[in-house]
Amino acid sequence: MMPAAYATMWAYPWDLVDEGIDRTLGFLGEDLGLTAVSVAASYHSFQALLPHNPDRKVLTTPDAAVYFIPDWRLYADTPLRPHVSLLQGGKDWLASIAAACQRRGPELVAWTVCLHNSRLAGRQPSTAVRNAFGDVYPSYLCPSNPDVRGYVRALCVNLDRGYGPRAIELESLHWHGFQHHAHPKVGVALGPVDEWLLSLCFCQACQERGQAAGVDVDGLADAVRRRLSATFAAGRSPQEPGPADERRRAFAEATPGLAAYQGVREQTVTSLVREVREAVRCQVYLIQMGDRWTTALEPARVSPLVDRIEILAYTASPEAVRRASEAALRGLPSPAHLTVGLSAFAPFSPDRESLLATSRAALDLGVGGLSFYNYGLIPVASFPWIREVIDELRGRTAGLAP
Repeated sequence: MMPAAYATMWAYPWDLVDEGIDRTLGFLGEDLGLTAVSVAASYHSFQALLPHNPDRKVLTTPDAAVYFIPDWRLYADTPLRPHVSLLQGGKDWLASIAAACQRRGPELVAWTVCLHNSRLAGRQPSTAVRNAFGDVYPSYLCPSNPDVRGYVRALCVNLDRGYGPRAIELESLHWHGFQHHAHPKVGVALGPVDEWLLSLCFCQACQERGQAAGVDVDGLADAVRRRLSATFAAGRSPQEPGPADERRRAFAEATPGLAAYQGVREQTVTSLVREVREAVRCQVYLIQMGDRWTTALEPARVSPLVDRIEILAYTASPEAVRRASEAALRGLPSPAHLTVGLSAFAPFSPDRESLLATSRAALDLGVGGLSFYNYGLIPVASFPWIREVIDELRGRTAGLAP
């Protein structure tokens, strides 16, 4: 039997509120045919153009925030506290959306940005990622840090218990590249090895984990600094042969302690996913962003712990969608576990034919679901294309997801 269809769309809560929650959910579920809506419950800072929002066309928020009213008791074991968005005006947007989803559908998925949080990492730098030179990355919390792990668990339990979502959709529950910040300024031509080395965290918690695993962390950090310093002096990374993964692997094998340190990083991410899985009752979906080396997220390790792995295939190339989907499927038990995220607007979907072609590249592999980015950003003219894709998804599968 073919897997059941799952079709969702990422959405910002302010767009649902500004356009009318019931009206918008009716459009998403009945007109577009979505089975779920992935609503941002916790989100990073941003600036967005909102083409069909009746109240605002450009919205900028300088701080990471949550769009619900937290149960503060759940955060008693961590000094990190969610920042409640002032946009809500004291209301609980997620509660209103959850109630409407229960009345009429589609099902609610709590889209949860976990570690990409410039407000918390910037105000408490001891919890932030820190590179081999000791520089703090103030936009990203480190998953090794016990306080950060406690915050993530509390955040997910809060959403699960308080809002009854079908699933919690975890974004940034891993490390990220060092340029994951607004307006990066980089004048050195960095190759994949140096990009990865600049993303390695050597905060106190990471050092302790590495030392516990028998890694000479001081010696490793010194080797990373030497390599990067040589690249900085030359203005470019060394010319190394082979694909990016092979270059990183070769450097890790040639650098004492680096492969073991990477293994510790992967164990750190996997154990945090497990802690979330064990703490909540709803389903858990995990968005995979970036490569394994930088994120330390290994799909084969984490896929048994989650109900879905999601990849972002924002491209106009069907072949690129196919390659990305095939790569993700190699670490999963079946295609039904994979959701492919598509961007439903230019330049990735400049017309109907482009969106149909990229979606079919994923559907031909039997993936279990599609997700579309993003309701508030999508021009009105693009919505009929999405309905065509969802109709085709339904036609290829046994029925709607339960």
